[in-house]
Amino acid sequence: MAQRTLARIGTPGVPRAQPMDVLQLEPVADWSLGVLPGDVQDTRAVHAWQLELRHQRRGPVVTLCVVRSNSGAQVVQQDVDALVDALVARLGIRRSGSRLVPPKRRQ
Repeated sequence: MAQRTLARIGTPGVPRAQPMDVLQLEPVADWSLGVLPGDVQDTRAVHAWQLELRHQRRGPVVTLCVVRSNSGAQVVQQDVDALVDALVARLGIRRSGSRLVPPKRRQ
């Protein structure tokens, strides 16, 4: 079984990931991905969500990305939920926290 890793790539000024920029996502049960409303880098962003990688004992480890939108419409929130679901499936880890749009309200 291949180990799950997550590496930083494409960082401005850093041509390749450094050893400290690679996370081993093992054991898989210790890791999760969640979505938080808002953007810590730009508090003026009204419609923004942070995708956060979390460890069961260490808590939040890294913000993977921030999704910004001109709209907070339900369909946009569903797209963010779908992005989190796709990343969770790709990484083979669990999702933590609640969904932006509860399943019964999905269109």
